[in-house]
Amino acid sequence: MLENFKWIGMMSVVTFYALFMDDIKILVLPKSFDIYLDVVTLFAMSLFLIELILGVIAVPKYFPHFYFWVDLLSLVSMLPDISFVMEGIEGGIGRAFDGVDIAKSSRASRVIKIIRIVRLIRLLRLVKLYK
Repeated sequence: MLENFKWIGMMSVVTFYALFMDDIKILVLPKSFDIYLDVVTLFAMSLFLIELILGVIAVPKYFPHFYFWVDLLSLVSMLPDISFVMEGIEGGIGRAFDGVDIAKSSRASRVIKIIRIVRLIRLLRLVKLYK
């Protein structure tokens, strides 16, 4: 199943969604769409989890391998894309920013860049599977 062309194609679409939809949501979509995108993100996360579990079961030496950790980190990195998780991390909506909050957001932006690099590694893995 993991090497099926249809599965790989679907997971490629889901990977592109995971990479770019949060930015599109922030740039274009109103706040009222967050709940719908949260549902789609949770569905995408469930597909990544299924792929991870099937990989551990079916692929020899997948568990200690580098790609297992990349896939797991990619899955965990999607948690902040869910609006109610992010609101819980930030401590609620409508807080005023002070100097500490700005410093924290600067560190968070660096972490987000690292997370995107990990997600891009996952995308490169999918390209490798196409070949």
